[in-house]
Formats: sequence, C-alpha cells, structure tokens
Amino acid sequence: MNPQALDGIRVLDLSRILAGPTAAQLLGDFGAEVIKIERPGKGDDARRLGGAVLRAQDGSPTDFAPMYVCANRNKKSMCVDFTKPEGADIVRRLVEAGAGVESVMPEERPLEDVYLELLNREDRP
Repeated sequence: MNPQALDGIRVLDLSRILAGPTAAQLLGDFGAEVIKIERPGKGDDARRLGGAVLRAQDGSPTDFAPMYVCANRNKKSMCVDFTKPEGADIVRRLVEAGAGVESVMPEERPLEDVYLELLNREDRP
C-alpha cells in the first residue's frame, strides 16, 4: 500500500452532526488514524438525522442514518462519557497522542478544560 500524506497522525473526532465529522473523515481519507468518540446512550446526533434509518441484511433497523454513514467512513469508534473525570482522562490521553476535532454541546464543556490544559503545556509538540 502506498504511503499517504497523514500516515502516522492520530485524530480524535469529538464532533457531531455533519461539519466536524466530515472534516475528520477527510483527514482519514488522507491516511490519518481517526478515532470517533460518541456519547454513551446517545451517540452522534447524526445517527438519527437525514431520513430513513438503514437496515441490516436481515431487514432489521440499525442505528445508522444515511447522513451519519456518509460522514464517518475511515474511522474507529468508541463510546466515552467525557463529562466524567475518568472519561475526560481517556480523552486527554488520546489527544496527547495526536490532534482533535470537536463540536460539543454546552453540557459537555469539561472538554474545554482538557484542551486548555494540553494547549498550555510547555512540552507539547
């Protein structure tokens, strides 16, 4: 396989709906390892937007709406409650290893503290 422009770069995708996920998807298209973080019990709001829910091969409904699928290829995914200290610590460790894309709701603002802490570190790359 040919090397890509962003091989070896990790991107943490904390975004939702369309603009942020699409930006992170494009980074994945160029070779970045993109890890999408979704909220427990809710996931990305785009899972429920964009028309009919896609169906599995057996005809049963999935939790994937077309808009969600079109903006989330080339990504790994995990569920983390980053409003809790242990979740914020997971996010902190992942961001330390790469870059981040975010578009969070007001109740999820503890992430701002994580970002500010990392941005203000003197040993950051």
